[in-house]
Amino acid sequence: MIDVYTLARIKSKYPVDDSSYSPRRFAADYMFQSQSSKYAGTWEKERYVLSAALSAPEVKTESLADQVFGNQARQQKLQVAHDGSLIAARYELYRRHIRDIQHRLSELQGELSIQKMLSPMTPSKPQLDLEKLLINTEAQKRDTELAFWSDTVKLRQQMFAGIGEYQAAKHRTDIFKNLEVEDANQT
Repeated sequence: MIDVYTLARIKSKYPVDDSSYSPRRFAADYMFQSQSSKYAGTWEKERYVLSAALSAPEVKTESLADQVFGNQARQQKLQVAHDGSLIAARYELYRRHIRDIQHRLSELQGELSIQKMLSPMTPSKPQLDLEKLLINTEAQKRDTELAFWSDTVKLRQQMFAGIGEYQAAKHRTDIFKNLEVEDANQT
């Protein structure tokens, strides 16, 4: 017997109603067709941002300020969202690596503890080897933490700069909108 949650998950993967099935919801879907399911979560986060960047801006009867600066602000906002998703993807990779290293550290500490119980007076060769391996694994953990920091520094700086550029574009839009309103009121 299938429970409700399993059935919902199956229906979401294999839509029954052909009218609700849209093989290409986003413009960037063709870029992700060959990606394996292992990275599906990472790619899913990027799909919306890349699709929005690839699609043409909506044509509306906007103010002159929106027409001049609106697309620039939109692109800056998308860049910030993209930088954020890159940082999030890098953080997930970092967490996975740290979790694996921490698991190895726990196993090594357990094995070292057993070796110390087997030869309590003098350290045995396996005990010394385990201690060296433990020290190397702890160094690998520090290296991984430092690599994560250095990998994300440029992205975080780029994201901060992008936020500033986005806010500047929004500010210019608002200034020109106010000028349009004042000009419309004077005539």
